Amino acid sequence: MPAETNEVTSNWIYNSCNGYRDISPNNIEFLELNDKNLLAVSFKNIITLWNYDPNGGIVTFNDDLLNCDENDQIKHFKYLSVNSNHYLLVIHEKSMNLWQIEVTNTENKLLDSIKSQLEIKCIWSNSKIDEIMLIESRLIPKNQLILFERVTNRQNSSTDDLQTKINIIKFEIDKNSKPSFTQLYSFKTYT
Repeated sequence: MPAETNEVTSNWIYNSCNGYRDISPNNIEFLELNDKNLLAVSFKNIITLWNYDPNGGIVTFNDDLLNCDENDQIKHFKYLSVNSNHYLLVIHEKSMNLWQIEVTNTENKLLDSIKSQLEIKCIWSNSKIDEIMLIESRLIPKNQLILFERVTNRQNSSTDDLQTKINIIKFEIDKNSKPSFTQLYSFKTYT
């Protein structure tokens, strides 16, 4: 059935000739921080943050978060909000980082205007992870995520048998901006 002529729809199309620094994008996430709308886009080991106006469709570059290891590519990232604090959990192939994003307003009395700026800092990092997968669900509170961690070990050195352990982990951020992990369940598989 054709759409009504007065029907309002929203579509986002990523149009770019070369991506960012000649790298193609992997993931995208929309963030709402107080009165500021952001678009986070990952490129290899970099996440770029863009200001966007949902009414006018104008997108401008704001900042980028760079993982120093170019080979540690971003697999997933997710925006979290806890008690008016804003975070971005970034899961790389070999590490995880938690970035805190704060909006600061500066008043310019000469121009009679207020300028919003982002302050971004990495508040937690972990480089000792195996394979992690992020699961999203509307049933999970906004300050929590469910992660699946796969740990593979040789069962014994004389055979080629592999033991894989799957940990189901609840990740959350407490009131003091500290991340915590709670193992909910674990099971093993053998090959």
